[in-house]
Parts: sequence; structure tokens; C-alpha cells
Amino acid sequence: MFPWHDEAGHMFQEDRAMHVQVSSRERVAPDDRHQAEDLLREAFPDMQGEGYAIPGPVALVLAMEGDQVVAHLALYERNVLLDGEPERIGLIGGVVVRVDVRRKGIASRLIEAAHAELRQRGIDFAVLFALDHRHYASAGYVPMQNETCFIEDGHARRFVYRGGMVAALGERRWTTALLDLQGETV
Repeated sequence: MFPWHDEAGHMFQEDRAMHVQVSSRERVAPDDRHQAEDLLREAFPDMQGEGYAIPGPVALVLAMEGDQVVAHLALYERNVLLDGEPERIGLIGGVVVRVDVRRKGIASRLIEAAHAELRQRGIDFAVLFALDHRHYASAGYVPMQNETCFIEDGHARRFVYRGGMVAALGERRWTTALLDLQGETV
């Protein structure tokens, strides 16, 4: 294990065979971006375009093994309304780990790096939407009980989405009040 620092100066411990990078989408090398999109397409065959919500992610968190992208996470920031009050949250989407390197804690490393980036940006909460909660509980995520408003396929939706999860990144506690995403999910 050796220490390394991401672009924002966060320190992480990684083994030499694998490293995690946090970069704005524009700063990711074109070949790495294409590999990440291929991973996304394999995991989400119905994906449209590059697979990113609009507006696009503020950062891509990639696990690299040599010159190969083996895992991907898209990190978004969103201005939302929480019980009618403005709040800036992080949204995590597109978490994909290549099949041959799963069960090695790589997704956990991606999430740790994403959380560090959000903290540096002064964001207190990270939200994600998952079919299986077990994968994210160890990273501090708990199921959301919030009634959530969002746009899906051009239509407004409002219900308690059982796949919603939240992680508090600081001292503040999450509330169960109405969450208005002010747009689409990721």
C-alpha cells in the first residue's frame, strides 16, 4: 500500500496495481472516457448517449489498473429543495465495476473518493438510487424515507422511492421531509 493524493489533495491508500482518480469529465483522457462509457453500456444496455444525466457530472471517479478503466462512478451536484428549503446535495450514479475485479472493495474506494470530493465542495449529503441497498450500507448509506419529486421521461413524479439512499457527510442529520430533486434522477 502507498499513499496518493487526488486533484483536490485528498490522500488515499492504494495498492500499486490499482489507483483511483477523481477528475472533471473534461480532464479525463479520451481513451479512459471511452472505456468508462463501454463499462456503462455493458452494465446498462438501454443507456442513451454517453449515459450521463443532464447537466452532466461534476467529476468522474475512475479505478484504473494500468491503463485500463476497471470501475466508474459519476458524481453530480444538485440544487434541491428539502422541505421547501434550498440544499445542495451530491448525487452518485453510474457505479460500475468490471466483472473480473468485483468483490475487491473497488466500489467502496470509488465512494470514499466521491465523498471526499463532496466534503471539499462543502456538501453535507450524498444521495443515490439503488436496487440493492446492501452494496451501499457499508459506505454509510441508509434508506431514505422522503417523499421525492423528480422528472422522469418528461413527466413529474412524486412518491417514496424505496431505492433512495442517503449518506450524511458531516455533522448535519438528514431529514425525512419532502425532497424535490428539481429535475431528473441520475
